[in-house]
Amino acid sequence: MPHRALRNRSDWPRLAARALHAPSGLLLSREADGSVVERPFGEASLLPALRPLAARCMETVEPRASMGVLCAPICDAAGAVLGALAVGEAGRSFQQPEMALLRELGAGAAAEIAARNALVALRDSEERFRAMFDGAAIGVLVVDMDGRIVQSNSAYRAMVRLNDEQLRGLHFWKLNHPDDNPANMDLFRELAAGRRSAYRMEKRYLLHDGTVMWVHLATSVIRDGAGKPSFCMAMVENITGRMEMEQRLRHDALHDALTDLPNRTLFAERLAEAATRVDERGAPRPFAVYFLDLDRFKLVTDSLGHLVGDELLRAVAERLRACVNPADTVARFGGDEFVLLLDGVPDAAEAGRRAEELQAVLSQPVDLGGYEVFTSASMGIALSADAPGEPQHLLRNADAAMYRARAVAAERWAVFDQSMHNEALHRLQLETDLRQAVRRGEFRLVYQPIVELAAGRTAGWEVLVRWRHPVRGLVPPLEFIGVAEDTGLIVPLGRWVLHEACRQLAEWRAADPEGEPRFICVNLSARQFMDARLVDEVEAAVREHALPPGSLKLELTESTVMRDPASAAGLLRRLRGLGIPIYLDDFGTGYSSLAYLHQLPLDGLKIDRSFVQRAGDMAVVQTVVALARSLGVVVVAEGIEEPAQLEALKAMGCDFGQGYLFAKPMDPEAVAATLAMPVAVMA
Repeated sequence: MPHRALRNRSDWPRLAARALHAPSGLLLSREADGSVVERPFGEASLLPALRPLAARCMETVEPRASMGVLCAPICDAAGAVLGALAVGEAGRSFQQPEMALLRELGAGAAAEIAARNALVALRDSEERFRAMFDGAAIGVLVVDMDGRIVQSNSAYRAMVRLNDEQLRGLHFWKLNHPDDNPANMDLFRELAAGRRSAYRMEKRYLLHDGTVMWVHLATSVIRDGAGKPSFCMAMVENITGRMEMEQRLRHDALHDALTDLPNRTLFAERLAEAATRVDERGAPRPFAVYFLDLDRFKLVTDSLGHLVGDELLRAVAERLRACVNPADTVARFGGDEFVLLLDGVPDAAEAGRRAEELQAVLSQPVDLGGYEVFTSASMGIALSADAPGEPQHLLRNADAAMYRARAVAAERWAVFDQSMHNEALHRLQLETDLRQAVRRGEFRLVYQPIVELAAGRTAGWEVLVRWRHPVRGLVPPLEFIGVAEDTGLIVPLGRWVLHEACRQLAEWRAADPEGEPRFICVNLSARQFMDARLVDEVEAAVREHALPPGSLKLELTESTVMRDPASAAGLLRRLRGLGIPIYLDDFGTGYSSLAYLHQLPLDGLKIDRSFVQRAGDMAVVQTVVALARSLGVVVVAEGIEEPAQLEALKAMGCDFGQGYLFAKPMDPEAVAATLAMPVAVMA
């Protein structure tokens, strides 16, 4: 195809102008005698490329004939030789004008070649772009500056479930979720106005079938030669899976895995939001926080197993969720603790009414794999009005009220008042002081005689622990034993009591080697009894102080033993194997099962002081004595304070007794002074 310069003579001056800047050519003249004269025009560096072309042209004529050859290069824009134009004629001698013309033709040929190459490159580029556009794994979209879709690739069409005809000319915001359109349109307007060249965002598509799809959008503007925005190209990636995963992770981070209720973190967020709500008059909207702790939950797990316990927790969660309003929140804090945020609770009266409703719902039996379980909860309630501007304190207040409810009566509720906070602070300080007391050794032991009633002699002593606080003085056991039990400090404290009592008995035995055999009774708490190291600790204490069998007796309460009678029986047999007699303390105040009682390896029953000190209960004491006789164990009566009580017990055949009638608890020094003395009954 001839170059347009050969078809349009008006282009020649322009091409000639280009040729003037192109490298010059080569003129060859061959004389009749065969000699060749070379006349280069321009740069000598081009001669090696032009000579072969001129020589081939000259070879077309008989070698001995005279001939003229004119050769002009065809160069690209960088000056590299692409080829050449060569003209030869026998008997002809070319001059400068012909060279100028040939150079113009060479320039035209170069322009034609460049145009063809550019067209091929453009087509190749377009093909590559189309292949990348259509074959892209993510959606690609071209829209004009009015926001209408001009072109889309197959991935995008498959993503939005529309064909090319449905998409072409459609405004892109028609596909957006209405809630996400304002943010998207603001960014697009800034793009069209030239205030930004690109933007990225995550948004939702609302497809024609109602499906909501999350996408990541990266949009950039394409400008024309004048810098004016021409169209926009967007890459769209479906990120629904990622967003769902993120939402699941967030849900899991804010919800309890067992019940799917909100956890502490989410409850704290809801609590903070509730504190900012106002009513139609602009006043703070009232609400209440309920702290629930299930009653007897541990009994369920100990009896039926943790899997059944989990089922109970799920059932409780569903019941709580079903009996609150949509604006309310039910959360699980862990274990058997639940917390409720109830909207619109203005006062204690309404709080109590809602508490009764909750108790009624929880009191219904739950079928757990064939087991009908009844449950209830101790509830503490804190009203928002009690902590204005400090919602985080409501949890603390509700927790304190729950402890008050549990202490006063099970299965009840209590509304927080300031005295509960003071009690909580006192308990916290007591826990702190108690930990320091264990470390500093602020405890001491006292001993109350146990008297053999028939012989009137001291047979042994019950060991009691006392706390001498450096500031408060003597702290009553009833005040700190429960705290020690709750915090677990009872285990190291009990270990110290055991070893110190054995050491003290060994010291008394050494001081009175000829005296009658005496024993000590050490109380074991429920926490100590469950300690896996208990048997080893008892064996070590007895062996270290060389106490003979029967010198150390251990006392346990009914409730401790009856939590799991079968396991308790095994542990008691191991202790008795060490020569340690076992007494059941406070007998009659718990929930002993006579069916289990005869299976337990017991050596004695201790009758609680409440039965001894009430004249009307002496029949109960008589029954216990008879029961002990049938079991082959001894009986110890506590709380003997009057001679009439002593005489009645002796008449019943009670074996041992202790109480203020004989002696109050004594220091070790006082006990040592009475080792050789008979028992003196106090008036």
